[in-house]
Amino acid sequence: MRTYAHRVDAHQAETVELLRAAGYAVAVTSRLGGGFPDLVVGKGTQVWLVELKERGKNLTPAEQQFHESWASRARPVLIARDPFGLLRYLQAQTGRRL
Repeated sequence: MRTYAHRVDAHQAETVELLRAAGYAVAVTSRLGGGFPDLVVGKGTQVWLVELKERGKNLTPAEQQFHESWASRARPVLIARDPFGLLRYLQAQTGRRL
């Protein structure tokens, strides 16, 4: 099994701060490994798994495998390349704005 060095995406801190300021609960899970997404985000009764990716970066094989397995049983993992784009998407899902 190939391993990858843990590397936090450049916009992780900004994304977490932005989502929390907008009232979302955010758990940072980027250190779990095994392809598990970087964030667990919730508001009300809705919960999303979020993979943060910088522009031009692809999922690792472990991430791809996790995403496929998860999507076969639950809501697909979101891939976020832009903090504000993620916030707009989540707001549309929850029907709330800043």
